[in-house]
Parts: sequence; C-alpha cells; structure tokens
Amino acid sequence: MAPSRALAAVFLDVLGGASTQTEAATSGLEAKLCALIEAAHAAHPEIHVTGETFARHLGGRLSSTHRPLEALGTLNTRDLYLACAAAHGDSTAIAEIERCYFAWLQAAMARVAGATDSGDLLQLLRQKLFAAEPDELPKIGEYAGVGSLGAWLRVTATRMALNARRGRKREGVHVDADDHLDGLAVHASPEMEYLKSRYRNEFKYAFESAVAALSARDRNLLRLHFIDGLNIDQIGAIHRVHRSTVARWIAHARESIFLETQRLLRERLGLDNADFNSLLALVKSELNLSLHRYLIDAAE
Repeated sequence: MAPSRALAAVFLDVLGGASTQTEAATSGLEAKLCALIEAAHAAHPEIHVTGETFARHLGGRLSSTHRPLEALGTLNTRDLYLACAAAHGDSTAIAEIERCYFAWLQAAMARVAGATDSGDLLQLLRQKLFAAEPDELPKIGEYAGVGSLGAWLRVTATRMALNARRGRKREGVHVDADDHLDGLAVHASPEMEYLKSRYRNEFKYAFESAVAALSARDRNLLRLHFIDGLNIDQIGAIHRVHRSTVARWIAHARESIFLETQRLLRERLGLDNADFNSLLALVKSELNLSLHRYLIDAAE
C-alpha cells in the first residue's frame, strides 16, 4: 500500500477546491483513507485495488465543497471498492457483481419490459456497466457510494428496461397523455364514464398542474417508486433515511397531488356536490395508476 500521506495527496489532488486545504494539514485524513481501504479490502480479500487508485476514485466521487473527513464517513466504501475494481477491468470484481446481482436485476427488468426481452437487456446492461471508450471509466464507475451498490444497479437496470418498453411503445400505438383519465375507471358506472368523458380536459389540466407543483425531491421520489419500482427500503438507502421517512414523504406527495387536483377542479367546474364528489372519488381511488402513466409520458 502507498504511504498514507501519498494517499491523502492523491485524494486531495482529485477532490480539489479551497475547502480541502485545512484538511490536508491534518493526520486524520491519511488515517481515515488507510482505514477505509483496509476495511474494503478485508470485505473483498480476493480483489486488489491499489491504495492510490482507490484514493483517486474516492476523490472523484465527492464534490470539492465537501469537508473530506465528514463526506468520507457517509460513503458505502465497501461497495465503492468493488465498483472501483470493476471499473478498472478487474475480472474478479466483475464476476462478483454478476454473481450477486444479475439474477434479480434480470427479474426486475423482466417485470418492466417483459420476460422475452430480459435476456437481451441483461447483455446490454453488462456492456453498459463494464465496457468503456479508451481513457474513460465505464458506467459502473459512476456509482458514487450513496446507498448500496444493489440499489444503484436496480435503478440503472430498471431505467434501461423502461427505455426499451418506451421504444416499443413509440413503434406501436402511442398512448396520448389525454388517456390518463381513461385508466381510472375500468369498471366505472355509466355516470362515472360520463364524468370521465365530460371533464377530461379539466382533469388533465388539474392533475398535471398538481404534479408540476411538487418539489423536485417529491417528483423524484415518485419516479423512483412508481417508474423505477424501488421499494421504500431501497429509496431510503439512496436518501440515507429510515423507511418510515420515505413512506411519509410518498404519502405526503400523493396527498398533495390529490388536494391540489381537487382545488383546481373545484375552481374550474360548476358541478353539484354529488357529481363533484363522485369525480374526486374516482380520481383518488386510482391515483397510483394515473401517476404511473403520467410519469412515464413525462419521461419520454
């Protein structure tokens, strides 16, 4: 292993920024880097990444505005070590990632894009993760150590499957955004069918305005949950919060959409209370489906 001071120097050279200067003078950074590298290697004893290489990789994952010692303590460095080795072409690391994750990544892609295409998609995922242009790191090198490597891989694989499904959708019959309300009432009564048809444009305006009014964080949460298929534990790992916090965030975002849709519909429609309440019940009962369709169309 390179001397600890050399590790700190390599790390800080990559990290850059004036905020690192005081850290460079401390012994804590060198000791921290050595401890992290030793722990990561102990977790993957069959994989060897030089201390300099991993220190450079760690520096590249952090913003120059971070305080290095604090930021290093937040990273999943054991998973980063594995990803770093794979990004630099270590065949043992690549095989370990495939062994640990690829079976359930294929299953996740099959749920999104269909079992028929999942084998081809897995091959494309393998190429995307581990192949790169000369002098560039492959996709696996983008894993930043926020949350687990498994959660990051699932997001990557699911988005690839969604892109494949959208490609088929564009080749076939496009489902227009106006069809959001069509999916809300598969078993609706004639009265509900009338309301759906009569107030399509008003619903479209109100619903899309309500989603647009969400914070960027809330919209991203909904994409991760409804489009990428992540559960609250996986989203919690990404945001480094407890699963109950994620559940509360998602519930709040859904309730905000419903309440704002309700407010805008009431503003625009002159329905009597009975019809208005029926329309709201229809919207609320199928909000998840409507969100799923909206977020897919918005991503295209």
